[in-house]
Amino acid sequence: MSSLGDDGGSGTTSSSGVTYDQMIPYFHKGGGDHLFFKPWAPSSPGAIAGASFALVFLAILERFVNGVRGRLEGYWASR
Repeated sequence: MSSLGDDGGSGTTSSSGVTYDQMIPYFHKGGGDHLFFKPWAPSSPGAIAGASFALVFLAILERFVNGVRGRLEGYWASR
């Protein structure tokens, strides 16, 4: 069953009455979707661009840390 959330966005309500926000599952220009963290809900074009760059940076950082970890585990195993 559907209901409107506090911010006017669409959400679904479970039998317990808890509302869960959902992202729109197709490309759209409007903002307000939660990105990675609940407070990241950019609504202006600049905020969307900034959040996108931040998410790309986090992805690259995660892969870098994972690679360093693999190298260090190999180094520690050889000692």
